[in-house]
Amino acid sequence: MRIRMNEKIVCYDDIICQSKILIEVNSQSFDNEQEKMMLETEIDASIVECEYKRQLIGELRATLDKTKRKYKQLKRQIEEHDEYLFELRDQINEKDQQIEDTDNVLAAKEKEIAALEKQTGLKAQYGPSTGKQVEYKFEKKKYQPTKGDTVDEFLARILNETECPIPVRKIVPGKYMFGMDTIIMSAKANSLLVRVGGGFMDFREYLVNHAPTQLAKINAARANGDWNEEQRYQELLG
Repeated sequence: MRIRMNEKIVCYDDIICQSKILIEVNSQSFDNEQEKMMLETEIDASIVECEYKRQLIGELRATLDKTKRKYKQLKRQIEEHDEYLFELRDQINEKDQQIEDTDNVLAAKEKEIAALEKQTGLKAQYGPSTGKQVEYKFEKKKYQPTKGDTVDEFLARILNETECPIPVRKIVPGKYMFGMDTIIMSAKANSLLVRVGGGFMDFREYLVNHAPTQLAKINAARANGDWNEEQRYQELLG
């Protein structure tokens, strides 16, 4: 009987041991199931996040493509503007060269005028070559141009700058009394031109060449009592 009791005890111990093992396995299975559920939850969250990031990447790619197209368009516009700016720069350089050339010509003309004034005594006293010298006195006043008349405005600027001693008065647009003579003038670009024969002469050059002659004529006429500016002007007006 004792043997049987021992066998039963051994059997009970084995059952208990097996039960403990089963309990431990069940516990481990439960833990594994919990871990599996957590992993599935994480996987689902990762799938959602991946889908969101995939959608975000698509939007960013679309924005990037749009930005690239806009960049290319702006680049083309910049290239066109650059070409236009190069053209403008060339035109400016050309104008600057023209201005420089004109300044050089004007400087040379001013020197010629100064030399001729010194040589001819344009601002000195004029009179007959024999006998007592007669001085022609004129009233120094600024020439008042007709507003809107380009030729008249251009003429006024030159006359007032040079303090021309020759009486100059407008007869009709483009036609003027110049001392004892009449002249036809026109404006072209930055020049005031006087009709001379079949061509034209710059008015500043015309002053240098003809002012002394006109002064001599006026002085001679005045010495003989034959000069009256207002009367001459009225005659030319007709």
